[in-house]
Amino acid sequence: MNNRLDDLIDQYCAGCIEESDFIELQSLLLESDANRQRYYEMLQIHSDLHELVDTELHDEQETSPLTRTFTDTIAVEKPQANVSTERPTGLNRIFPTQAWMLVASVSSIAAAFLAVVVWQQSRSLHAHANQQTVLPSGQERKVVSVVNPAKSLMLPTQITSHKTDSLAILQQVVDPVWQDGEDSPRVGDELTAQTLDLQNGIIHLAFLNGATAILEGPAKLDLINRQLGVLHHGKIRCFVPESAHGFTIETSTNRFVDLGTQFGLDVGIDGEQELHVFDGEVEMQSIQDRGTAQRIVSGKAISRDAPDHNWSTVATQPTRFTSVEKLWGLKQRSDQRRYERWKQHIATVLEDPDLVVLYDFEPNASEPSRLTNQKSDSIHGTILGCEWSRGRWDGKSALEFKRPNNRVQFNLPGTFEDLTMMTWLRIDGFDRFFSSLMSTDRFDNHHIHWHFKSSGQIGSGIKPPSSLRVLYDTEETLGYEDLGRWMHLALVVNQTDQTVTHFLNGQVVGQFPLHTGSEKMRTDVFGSELWPIRVGKAELGNWSPAEDYDEWLVRNLNGRIDEFSVFRRALSNQEIQQSYELGKPNS
Repeated sequence: MNNRLDDLIDQYCAGCIEESDFIELQSLLLESDANRQRYYEMLQIHSDLHELVDTELHDEQETSPLTRTFTDTIAVEKPQANVSTERPTGLNRIFPTQAWMLVASVSSIAAAFLAVVVWQQSRSLHAHANQQTVLPSGQERKVVSVVNPAKSLMLPTQITSHKTDSLAILQQVVDPVWQDGEDSPRVGDELTAQTLDLQNGIIHLAFLNGATAILEGPAKLDLINRQLGVLHHGKIRCFVPESAHGFTIETSTNRFVDLGTQFGLDVGIDGEQELHVFDGEVEMQSIQDRGTAQRIVSGKAISRDAPDHNWSTVATQPTRFTSVEKLWGLKQRSDQRRYERWKQHIATVLEDPDLVVLYDFEPNASEPSRLTNQKSDSIHGTILGCEWSRGRWDGKSALEFKRPNNRVQFNLPGTFEDLTMMTWLRIDGFDRFFSSLMSTDRFDNHHIHWHFKSSGQIGSGIKPPSSLRVLYDTEETLGYEDLGRWMHLALVVNQTDQTVTHFLNGQVVGQFPLHTGSEKMRTDVFGSELWPIRVGKAELGNWSPAEDYDEWLVRNLNGRIDEFSVFRRALSNQEIQQSYELGKPNS
């Protein structure tokens, strides 16, 4: 049974557990203290225990009921069990005794929570689906069907984009122009065997064997495997550590095998080639006759004008090839140009009469807790707990949202027939079932929420008078490859077209009927009249509900925001695409 328990816990930690196995794990944890102790040991302090310890150690004030974690909640509801708190000496040096006592008390109820949370979620969904709403006399009640309640069991670690056939990672870029614009790789992408056709700009590749390379456009490079690339034309500078000994670049006529540390290769469109060895040795061999290999040592360079010409010795020119230091300098200048272009774009946007809110996330030295609305001298935000950090570029600021009490509060009065919200966001973790982008304090009639889920869905909801809510959730759009990467999100409510649309990086990723949303079996709850959308008191990056609406009260964002805007009209697809293009970082 222990082997089965270990296997189930491993699946749970890896995020690949099936629903039936998840139920079996619950049963095993409820059977005995020994099973729960094993669960605690293997889980190695669950992420929520980290959060709880951090909150207790660093917050001197008592956690409010509106911001407490779910471990706080169940700690009140469940009795403690006897669980050993002995840990290795090294860890005892990191956490004070009081903190370890706290961890021990919470870990003893972690297993009970695992069983309780699923039961509570399913009970809540059932209750909400059948909730009776009191309507004025004469109005007909409309039935709402809640589809797929089992999705509430979705675990954050079920999102995965790991590629077992990855060869390299796109480490950095400077103003790249790709032959395939729409399908071009982005910074942080894992690259499989493919052709990189770079029309202009510079890219920095990190091969998974430890070698790195800087490719300058125009260039065309085939990625064959972790040890081999074929350069058709262009300039490449390779940095090869001992772990990647034998890293090879081939051309149409020759094979260059690195035996040292660093070399550069320049291949012209007409077949001319130049090899410069900056450190170590490179072995060159003809692909056609596979004759005796020639070794070129550090400080030497060879060249030939055409494939049928002989090689000749030339002077080594390290500055002909981009170094890492030069790459970073070029990137900083590129970032500065993009930052200036964005500021010019913002100046134009501020002239739009339908713009209501524009937070550019630039610190206010005289009022450090205020997030200034650049559109008008009203609807300023109040920063609570967040820390200033780097935005999309050097010189651009952002607010970092990490802890459960981090948020920006604001009050947007009035109603909107049409509404557009846009933000630049960096996600650092999918560690909540819901992560709030913009949520109203209440979810009363006509209120709107905007969030993303640990399942990778981008979602929103509107509260009609005669229904619990209407949801507008995309398919699983976000993944772990998006972590740490700046992205542009937009939400458009268009009552003229009767649609709600989600955008990611300027592209539509989900469009739904306003009346029924993304739940296909839902009945129309809006009717034909225009619907006044309300925001009122709200928050960015968090949610402080005025009452307990469901089990997912903790919805704080783990990431950064460096721009947020609201328009009282439905922006067109072209306007949103332009906003993305003029504001995107070097990607």
